Amino acid sequence: MGIYSRYPLQFGKEVEALPDILDLRASNLAGDLSTGEKDAIRLKIGTAISPAPFLDEVIPDSYLPSTTGMFKLKGSFFTENMTVTTTGGTVNYITFNNDNDVDVNITTGATEGSFPVTIDNGISKTFSEVLLIVLGNVIKPITANWLSPVNINIKDDELNILFFNSIGSAQWDRDFDYTRNWSFRFKPKLSPLGEINSGDIVSGLKLNTKVGDTTIFDFRIYNHSTQFFKYFPVLSGATNYTSPGFITLEILSQHFIEIRYIEGVIYMYYDNVIVKTSSTVLTEDLKLMVSISQFDLEDIKYIELA
Repeated sequence: MGIYSRYPLQFGKEVEALPDILDLRASNLAGDLSTGEKDAIRLKIGTAISPAPFLDEVIPDSYLPSTTGMFKLKGSFFTENMTVTTTGGTVNYITFNNDNDVDVNITTGATEGSFPVTIDNGISKTFSEVLLIVLGNVIKPITANWLSPVNINIKDDELNILFFNSIGSAQWDRDFDYTRNWSFRFKPKLSPLGEINSGDIVSGLKLNTKVGDTTIFDFRIYNHSTQFFKYFPVLSGATNYTSPGFITLEILSQHFIEIRYIEGVIYMYYDNVIVKTSSTVLTEDLKLMVSISQFDLEDIKYIELA
């Protein structure tokens, strides 16, 4: 007795194409197919209907310039024959462990900065600013490094508010050494817990002198008037969003903010581009204090520059 269906079976292609696919699979089991033909099978019965790749973590997330080493990519929907590329260096080879884990051998370039990684499993997706190439010692906080947390969930280098529009605060116990050059990096992320209220100071952080408690760098995020969300960083004493110390940058999507102190000058970077400088000769170490209410912070790093 036959079974009739009015709907065509979808298996990468319609049912009429199944014999061709099954013949290819049989040949594959017999070892008769070339690499290109095997790739064609994957496209017909797997990759073409797989979700786009997702990258959760790069380990390590920083490396020295002009160096060859192994990076581990953690995520989802990885495939054996997927490709990985980055403008931060040259990918030499990839070792597929499973669909959540691959190892990538990369020779990094001579240029410092944060670089994207592109993964293609049949669907290409680029993950921005996930690979840091820097000449220095990268230090990431762990949960125990955060002092006096209030209304905040801490997971090492990621800080999330517990109650929307209620200030969450903490202080990193690391000293920012005034006797050497350093960099501080972080990424603001809009909290999923509520809707932004117009005109509010929705998140911020300060670098103050450790003893004198003088503000050297004040970073704030406002939703000002009818504009999009903006960065309003303060340098050298600017006190409000009409001050010349402020600049306006788009943050509807995630971007890296970097603050560098080099030989008496503070530089602010927005995705590797200098957007502000200030001559500020430090005479004592700095401390970092975080105050967030509608934005979270993640990918927090302190880098002792060589």
